This record gives sequence, structure tokens and C-alpha cells, in this order.
Amino acid sequence: MLIRASIKLVLVLCHGLMVASNSESF
Repeated sequence: MLIRASIKLVLVLCHGLMVASNSESF
């Protein structure tokens, strides 16, 4: 359960970084 929660947090962080980089490029 903890592993699944940590994976979800990592995915959210990666998605946020991608969105931030995309907004910066635009």
C-alpha cells in the first residue's frame, strides 16, 4: 500500500514538472 502511494506521488510530481516546463517554454 505504501509503495503504491509513493508511486502515485512520484507520478504527480513528474506530471507537475512536465506541465511547469511546458508552460515555461511557451
